[in-house]
Amino acid sequence: MYMDSKDFASQLKEFLTEWNNPSDYITVCTSGSTGRPKEIRLDKNFMRASARRSNTHFNITSKSRLHLCLPVSHIAGKMMVVRALEAGCRLTAEPPSSTPSFKGCGRHLTLVAIVGSQIKGLYDLSLKRELPNITHVLIGGSPLTQEQHSMALELGKSVWESYGMTETSSHIALRRLMYHNISIPTPFHTLPKIKVHCNDLGCLVVDMLEAPQIVTNDIATIISKREFLIHGRYDNVLISGGLKVHPETVEHIIGPLFIDMGDFYVTSRPHPKWGEEIVVVVEAPDRLPTGVTQAEIAFTDRAGHDMMAWMRDLLQRHEVPHAVIAVRKLERTSNGKIVRKKLT
Repeated sequence: MYMDSKDFASQLKEFLTEWNNPSDYITVCTSGSTGRPKEIRLDKNFMRASARRSNTHFNITSKSRLHLCLPVSHIAGKMMVVRALEAGCRLTAEPPSSTPSFKGCGRHLTLVAIVGSQIKGLYDLSLKRELPNITHVLIGGSPLTQEQHSMALELGKSVWESYGMTETSSHIALRRLMYHNISIPTPFHTLPKIKVHCNDLGCLVVDMLEAPQIVTNDIATIISKREFLIHGRYDNVLISGGLKVHPETVEHIIGPLFIDMGDFYVTSRPHPKWGEEIVVVVEAPDRLPTGVTQAEIAFTDRAGHDMMAWMRDLLQRHEVPHAVIAVRKLERTSNGKIVRKKLT
């Protein structure tokens, strides 16, 4: 993720112009992680209400300092600007990259919003003691890997993983990252005046005072009207031998096994008996011979131990991947999310 400073300044100016015009709406582009990106309209008062909820949660006041290092073309970047405007506080900004510098932002920040691909850059700065003192770190986008989870905990006094989407005007729920086994999920808790339930398909439905009911595509377990777990997207569900497999759930469990390999995702390929069989696709160019772009590899750690055996111990039988496929590079959306594809 990288953007030229001139392009970023132009993007920011364009958003502020749109925000200050007489229209009640702004046009926002969705992430495109589950299909082609599309433009939608968001009511400015809806966005202001979202910003005020976040500001209350993070105790953002006129004396706070926020830092923007995300594209303003997408909702996460836009909402950092709106939070600062609503609070009347200082906002510093820099062009988005995987290695933000924080130059000129001062030594103390109240809130920084990032995506998973930026965590390592911030972590490296913290090791060199060049990272500002950040009260709250807000992480959005894709679910975190075990490595990202561990590094993120070193970035600020409190680190939060968010749940939300463009249609909800950024996050509607948060969960605080804690020092625990990432394979044991912790629930998201909604911000005030937001309630959730599931429809007949098991997908999360969000009730907000300022907007019509929003039906998501995320399979969820409801713990209470304000607490829930996310298992993955309805359209990502895999069917192997007639049994459903939620790839995101499998990824969450086996993530620690891939720390030394690279980014990965769980998908499927055709199988003559089961219809589909579960496989893992991992970005591991060092595991491929010269000139080969994709190949099935033996899944072993650096000591040569069979990691497939570990997966069989961790997962239910129908969830266990049958193979690990190495590729040179995973396809990603413009904001860094992995594009999931079934193999043929």
